Amino acid sequence: MNEVSNVKKNFFVSIITQIITISFSLVVPRLMISYYGAQLHGLTSVITGLISYLTLIEAGFGAASLQSLYKPLQEKDINKINGCLNEITIFYKKIGSIFSILVVLISLIYPFIAADNLSYMFVMILIIVSGLAQTIEYFFCSKYKLLLQADKRLYVLNSINSFGILLQGILRIIMILLKFDIILVQLIPAIVYICRLLLIKAYVKKTYNYLDKTIEPIESVGDKKWNVLIHQISNLVVNNTDSIVLSTFVGYTSVSIYSIYSMITNNINGFLNQALSNAITANFGHLVSEGNKEKINEIFSYYEKVYNYIIIVIFSLVMVLIMPFVKLYTKSITNIEYANYILAFLFVLNAILANIRIPYLTMVNATGTFKETQNHAILEAVINIIFSIILVNYIGIYGVLIGTTLSYFVRDILFIWFVNEKLLNRHIYNSLKKIMKSIIMITILVIVNSYIIKSIHVISWFDWLLSGVLTTIITFIIVVSYIILFDKKSMELIKKFLKIN
Repeated sequence: MNEVSNVKKNFFVSIITQIITISFSLVVPRLMISYYGAQLHGLTSVITGLISYLTLIEAGFGAASLQSLYKPLQEKDINKINGCLNEITIFYKKIGSIFSILVVLISLIYPFIAADNLSYMFVMILIIVSGLAQTIEYFFCSKYKLLLQADKRLYVLNSINSFGILLQGILRIIMILLKFDIILVQLIPAIVYICRLLLIKAYVKKTYNYLDKTIEPIESVGDKKWNVLIHQISNLVVNNTDSIVLSTFVGYTSVSIYSIYSMITNNINGFLNQALSNAITANFGHLVSEGNKEKINEIFSYYEKVYNYIIIVIFSLVMVLIMPFVKLYTKSITNIEYANYILAFLFVLNAILANIRIPYLTMVNATGTFKETQNHAILEAVINIIFSIILVNYIGIYGVLIGTTLSYFVRDILFIWFVNEKLLNRHIYNSLKKIMKSIIMITILVIVNSYIIKSIHVISWFDWLLSGVLTTIITFIIVVSYIILFDKKSMELIKKFLKIN
């Protein structure tokens, strides 16, 4: 399978997976608010954040292990592949045990500090149930997922994930509508994960018939895990601190408001990460193992340029469509005011800042330069925590968002500088120029599309869909016209990528 065909497969399957994910992530939280209330919806959001923090016990081993697999897979070194996988198996069994213990401890401690007079036993069981899916992955599935990802077969994982998300979403919706206990609703992901595990295991055994558990494990696998851990801590702090700070200083209702907007931007972030970072990281990893620096530079430049056009299209649309969406999505909820223009702007701004870095993050992951960038990650986390805690006391939910904005901005600059100056040996100017053009184009498109939204007067889902279609058409016409007139090389690359083989 050639590189273009492989990236194309990973890309399109990732898009399908994210569409399914986004669809259910919009429906399920809305139903949970309606049937269980904002309080329980906020609680489940906080528990999800707590479980995310516990995944730190992986110590970055997964991301570091990918680096160990790229070269053996490229050279088809069967002994080394097996040695790596056997070490991965041993490590994940250990962290699976530790993770299980930590989930139990959190379930015993957190209910004491949980606000809003919730039952101790209820919160405890909810935490344990919420951690089951991750426990299953650590014990039985992680090594298979790493093998497929390192071997540029992300499309296989995403195909199986699509099935799992579809099944999980349907079951949860049915149970919510039938008013099942929320604990049973939260148990569904773990049950469905077992089905996904069986499918992944069956595919791996059929495709990799040379796997041998008796080969001596290679202990050096994942030797960069502590450096990756720093990055993971930073990501978890930046992505989960807001909801925890809000629940502590303001209350679960504010977390519910926050989660509606973060649901939208997180789905977009997930889409861009899956389709445009994870789908291509392994390809860059294999290029790095070949050592062809000129080829890496050339391919990265195209990737960076095309990615910026995607950012322009997506966020110029999100900026004008998010407010009418939130108004319609929360229309029947009268006891809480969810629609807020300032919140909408800050969330979209943070999403832009979070995703501008993706091409540079892809290169850091592909080259394994985790140690060299760990101080940047620490700085991002520190800025986020300090400013979020200080500002939340003065301006509430706006404070945590501004803290995130500041941390994203600093880290983006560091990412762009490091990849250009240290990895690609080129000046940072070209990347900054592309980003500035993107920001200018987003601003122009937002102004143009705002007139369309105002002229339609969105008061129903049909109106919102109509405005979405019209703004999308206009956005594509303007962006494609610009590419044809001023960037013909990128147009040739896009045509080549979209061509059906």
